[in-house]
Amino acid sequence: MKAEDQVRAALGAGRHTLTEPEAKALFKSLGIPVPDGGVANSAEDAADLAREIGPPVVAKVVSPDITHKTEAGGVVCPVATAEDAAEAYEAIVGRVRSNCPEASIEGVLIEAFRPGGVECVVGVRRDEAFGPVVMFGLGGVFVEVLGEVAFRLAPLTDGDVESMLGETRGSRCLDGFRGQPAVDRAALAAVIKACAGIATAPGVGKLIGTLEINPLTASENGVVALDGLVTLRP
Repeated sequence: MKAEDQVRAALGAGRHTLTEPEAKALFKSLGIPVPDGGVANSAEDAADLAREIGPPVVAKVVSPDITHKTEAGGVVCPVATAEDAAEAYEAIVGRVRSNCPEASIEGVLIEAFRPGGVECVVGVRRDEAFGPVVMFGLGGVFVEVLGEVAFRLAPLTDGDVESMLGETRGSRCLDGFRGQPAVDRAALAAVIKACAGIATAPGVGKLIGTLEINPLTASENGVVALDGLVTLRP
């Protein structure tokens, strides 16, 4: 499904956020790598997916009503075996039903767990006065602790992207730190450009309120979008 069709389908269903699988399908359509995974609708499905993907995996609730999955008890990570994946499915569904009884549960995402690399955040939000604003910085808990990110107005030039990558103090981590190899800066730049591109694209661009990939792990081997949130504008 094309990005605009996917966004319009969610809006047509009366929703203003994409679920994580939907968001990752959108990222993948933009050429942004995401982990292998699938949505389980039973404990048996979860076990089968874990065997197919190959453990370890991560299990996360899929719900259009829950954006903070960890706080809702909707994440188990890492999951070491297929049998553990089945148990994780039951545990997640039970906790979410208890903690968020009004939330609709569409299943549990079973996804490859591949830690490592530098955690980054890339995002776009639509400012009512200036239009789409692109963000880049260190991700994961660092974006909350350090609060240091670079912003640019879209559309972006190659020079804009390069300056964003080098602007924050955390950029030292991208060049290799304490014996770690430098990350693939070209892959990072491609993600920033892709996010800026969809935010300025005719049609679908104006339907996206915010798009955030956090964390986006970066290593010498490329990048992977581990989690993301997309909110929509009617």
